[in-house]
Amino acid sequence: MNQNNKFREFRIDLLKKEIDMINQKVNHFDNLRQKTKQMGILLWTATIGYGLKENIQVLFYISALLPLPFWLMETSFRRYYRGFYARFRAIAEFIRNGNYNLKGTEVTLAQFLSEDENSDFPIFDYWGIETIPSEKHRKETGFLNSFIDRNLLLVYGPMMLISIVLIISKIQKFSFF
Repeated sequence: MNQNNKFREFRIDLLKKEIDMINQKVNHFDNLRQKTKQMGILLWTATIGYGLKENIQVLFYISALLPLPFWLMETSFRRYYRGFYARFRAIAEFIRNGNYNLKGTEVTLAQFLSEDENSDFPIFDYWGIETIPSEKHRKETGFLNSFIDRNLLLVYGPMMLISIVLIISKIQKFSFF
């Protein structure tokens, strides 16, 4: 095996290892997101249930604010998840298409695997800062975009809304139960 083939195999192995590491990170943050969501729903449900059972109105006020810290935690996890996943997609596109537009410069797989040519495709750029164009990366991993994500709104929004309806119903002396 000549030197050029060893170099190619080395670069391919580096990309494979990076894909494995990114996959582990994506799974880790996905797991954290799921556990955060489960914990938030469990605590919110317990607070509402106990407040209804014992008729303790202050628990409804607490339940209206309770989803917020879980929403913020899941937003942070979602930002990291999106960054790692964007890098994963960039590597997949690079391998599948044989080229990648790296911040305005076209990088080919042949350049990347060649010992003679200098390739700008970054290796071990886990969160994709060097790979993904800055504006696109900011849009995908930005706090506000992650916070108002439809999936998070559909989980935490109704929890807060139900708590507010219960607060108003208790203030108006109207009971659903």
